Amino acid sequence: MSTGNGAVVVLRRHAWLACVFVVSLSVRVAWVSQARVTPITDFRIYDRLAMGVLRTGEYGGGYRLAYRPPGYPLFLAGVYGVFGHSYPAAGYAAAVLGALSSALVATLGARAVSRRTGVIAGLLHALSPTALAYTPLLATENLAVPLVLMTTVLLAGADSGGRQARPIALAGLSGIACGLLLLVRPAGLFFVPAWALLALYSFMRRQWRPWVALAFLGATAGIVGPWLMRNQRLLGAATLGTNGGGNLLMANNDLAVTGGTYEPALRPYRNLPELESDRRMKTEALAWICTHPGRYLLLCGVRAVRLLGTSPDPWAGRYLCPTAEHDALITRSHDGRLAADVDLDNERRLWDVRHANDRVLAGVRVAIAPLVLVALALSAARWRALAIVGLPALCYLGGLSATFVQERFRELADPLLAIPLAALVGDIVAGGADLGPRPRRWVKGIVALALVGAVALLHVTGRTEGWYRLSGPAVPETAERPDTDGQTALSVVRLAEPATQSAAERGRPVEQ
Repeated sequence: MSTGNGAVVVLRRHAWLACVFVVSLSVRVAWVSQARVTPITDFRIYDRLAMGVLRTGEYGGGYRLAYRPPGYPLFLAGVYGVFGHSYPAAGYAAAVLGALSSALVATLGARAVSRRTGVIAGLLHALSPTALAYTPLLATENLAVPLVLMTTVLLAGADSGGRQARPIALAGLSGIACGLLLLVRPAGLFFVPAWALLALYSFMRRQWRPWVALAFLGATAGIVGPWLMRNQRLLGAATLGTNGGGNLLMANNDLAVTGGTYEPALRPYRNLPELESDRRMKTEALAWICTHPGRYLLLCGVRAVRLLGTSPDPWAGRYLCPTAEHDALITRSHDGRLAADVDLDNERRLWDVRHANDRVLAGVRVAIAPLVLVALALSAARWRALAIVGLPALCYLGGLSATFVQERFRELADPLLAIPLAALVGDIVAGGADLGPRPRRWVKGIVALALVGAVALLHVTGRTEGWYRLSGPAVPETAERPDTDGQTALSVVRLAEPATQSAAERGRPVEQ
């Protein structure tokens, strides 16, 4: 066969994958081309760190030395170094990464289940409203998601047989992707136990593979090692980051009610040295957990519901319509709060925009969240094949549930969960058996529709609101509102609720 004919065969064989990539890229490029986004909060910090690298050649500058890991700022610095200090350029780079993520989801779905499931899963990711909303933002999700998927796809490849050298090589490449992920989002540590187990033991072949696991863990350590040694030299501790203690304490204290952000808990430690502050906050949080085990378990339950439930992502809600007008509202609100100069009229208009966007995202979650739960339950019939996606996703969500949660964190797990969801959709619509031949197609459809209808009814009537927060202690009117982190756990949007209340009336969120 000639080289030209071979290339044609390859293109035909992977045309479905190319279509997923093109659809995803087209949607994201169109989205970024219309977006007008000014970085705020964490996004502004990443921008400054990236520019600091370009100006000085050093990472950190005047900011805390290890509070933000270097992965995403260095990626931004690379984009800026080529295209100049351009937010649209970063958005278009994120669009390419997002399209790559859709293709990786499709690849993983085809490998674990079937090509049909892969195509559906890839398109679900390509058209995900929250994934689209993050594309023009300077958000770590844009780089972390493809690294999560690359790590998983390479581990799946290492399980496909062949000579011993091939699985080891693929596991090593997977470990490199894992190490890069940890330098972008330290919360990626919650994936590592599942990935290490998948490298160590092949569920499909039912065999132990210690050399594959060593290759994976060794490559991960090789990527993370220089950052750890740098922190040991500068801070006196080989730490991956210094924000873990603050996150743990914000989510686990007397006034925490959503397992999210309660920033006043951090105030006694703000002026301490970076490493000491992190350690003392972690110590206080662990002490609180030990003395309040019942309350802690309830908070873990709330966090799990927030991750798997219907509450929309408030950051996606801000930027679901990233026009210049909306961006001006968001930027003015953020900068006004920093300057203690709150414009109530601007806050009211911003709240109306966010409220309308949250209603859209809540509607999407009302449909998707129950279907994901049904798909996970039915996945038990094919657990060996779906372990490659189910174990990492559930391990990550479990780690977050035990520590600290914002809805945006589920962006790293949603692409993996899209695969069993796609298999369920394919079984119901096309009459397949990707999740097993039992129960029958019509039974799966009835159960799925009934659960979606029940959740929608509970959501519209407001009966789900208690799932997303605990009752807090009595707080005087003049005191700080507990756990006001802006998460929709405090403002679960009913599908039929009018957007009439202002931000001042509902309580302004604390930015994270």
